[in-house]
Amino acid sequence: MDDSSWHEELTLDILRKSSFQVHSEQMVVEYGEVIHKGAPFMIRGRIDGILTNLSAVDRLLEHKAINHFTFERYSQEEFPLDYLTQMAFYFVGLSKIQPEIREGILLIKNKNTSQYLEFLVDYNIASGIFRVLDVVRSDGMRREGGEFPRLYTQVMDRFKEVERHRREKTLPPRQFDPGDWHCNYCGFGEMCNSSYRP
Repeated sequence: MDDSSWHEELTLDILRKSSFQVHSEQMVVEYGEVIHKGAPFMIRGRIDGILTNLSAVDRLLEHKAINHFTFERYSQEEFPLDYLTQMAFYFVGLSKIQPEIREGILLIKNKNTSQYLEFLVDYNIASGIFRVLDVVRSDGMRREGGEFPRLYTQVMDRFKEVERHRREKTLPPRQFDPGDWHCNYCGFGEMCNSSYRP
C-alpha cells in the first residue's frame, strides 16, 4: 500500500502543477450503516480528493496504481468493478455534504510504465445507476464506457448476508470446488479442503 500511496502522491504533484485544483484530500465521508455483531456500524472512508477544473466543476478523484498486466486488461476489455464500487460508496458519502458532485475520475497509473488510464464516471444515486462515460489511456487510446446498476446496493446486500451468516453461525456456499485454480492460489486451501463435504 505504501508503494501505491507514493504513486498517488506523484500524480497529485503533477495535478497541482496543472490548471486543475486538488482539494479535500483524504476527507472522511460516511456512506452507509450496516449491522455488525448485532449493533449499528457506520461505514466510513477517505476520498483521495476532489478535482476542480477551470470551469469550477468539481469531480471526485480516485487514484489507483496497479501492475502492467492488470492495467492492460482494464485498457482493453475489463472494467475495474471493485474500484468503481468504491467510488459509488464515496459518491453516497459526498452526497450528504456536497450533493452537486455527480461525476468523478478514476485515474489508474501503470506502476511499470507510468501510463495513465482515466475513467470518467457519473453516479445517479436515486436510480442506482453508475456509468462509465469515457475511458482514455494517456497515449490517446479510447474505449467505450458502460452502465453498472446496483453497485452500491449489491455491496450493502452482501454486508447483510455476512451479518446473517454470523448471527446464524453458518457459512455461505463455497464459490469454488477443491481443485479449482482459485483454490490453488489460496493460502487457506489446505485447511479449507480438509473439512470439505460436497
